[in-house]
Amino acid sequence: MQIDFRKRLPAVDGLRGIAILTVFFYHYAGGLQKAASSGALHVVGMFFAFGWSGVDLFFVISGFLISGILYDTRAGAGYYKNFYARRVLRIFPIYYLFIAVYLLLTPLIGAHWKIGQLSFLFYLGFPAVLVWPGLGQVSPLVRIDHLWSVNAEEQFYMIWPWMIARLRTSRAIIHVCIAVGAVSLLLRIAICVSGWLDVAWTHDFLLCRMDTLALGATIALIVRGPLQEHAMRWAPAIFVLAAGAVVGVCIIRRTVDHGDPFIATAGFSLIALGYGALLLLALRKGSWLEWVLSARVLRVFGKYSYGMYLYDFL
Repeated sequence: MQIDFRKRLPAVDGLRGIAILTVFFYHYAGGLQKAASSGALHVVGMFFAFGWSGVDLFFVISGFLISGILYDTRAGAGYYKNFYARRVLRIFPIYYLFIAVYLLLTPLIGAHWKIGQLSFLFYLGFPAVLVWPGLGQVSPLVRIDHLWSVNAEEQFYMIWPWMIARLRTSRAIIHVCIAVGAVSLLLRIAICVSGWLDVAWTHDFLLCRMDTLALGATIALIVRGPLQEHAMRWAPAIFVLAAGAVVGVCIIRRTVDHGDPFIATAGFSLIALGYGALLLLALRKGSWLEWVLSARVLRVFGKYSYGMYLYDFL
């Protein structure tokens, strides 16, 4: 099966649409689990409350798309210039417009700005907020904690092009991705076991989430090589096993909160694995999943997902 990576992949756009919808369900319906201590409403509420993992799906997709672009253009002229020009045009205008809107609304929302919040101008608001939690509060009504993932992705964009250019071969890149994944998991375990840092670091700090991005990068290289068919063949089983393991963990722990120590360690790895398998399934040409994810409504959500996420005021 040949995949033409020079063209847009409609199913991947649709998968991005699923990601933003799960995040919105989390923000606007996640509280349903507290409305009932048991029963169907509680189960539905827990499902919505798990919507925070939509960002993990974004990370897998981002690692996949960005790594694929970098790998395909690594030998071309203007490698860095072209990559960063596209990123700037896609990310900067809407991001800094978002900041401008907040500044203009200062009297209306009762904002009290702090000098440390200047770090958000340089995508360093996280980990700054992890060190000084008060920076995440703009006013009694408004928080900007959701920018953690935007900051993490921008930091990833600063590191990853250099890594791809230095490593060059798919084998070397995959080996580094495996090592990065192991280090991220061990770092999360160290944070949870030692108690030296708040568990929020495991969720909001780039180095703790690099395994999810690295998995997407690994998939990008695998589907460009001779192991593509093997990966596609094993994807359904991996998805079922990973999803089943995640459900089992949530049932045993009686929570879907990413602050739970087990979910914050092995749980994140299992979630990444499940979403990685889902991405592979979406890439299978002619499959029913590709057909569903290629639906126009999902692709529209996927196309505007960055703006929708950025301007989510909860």
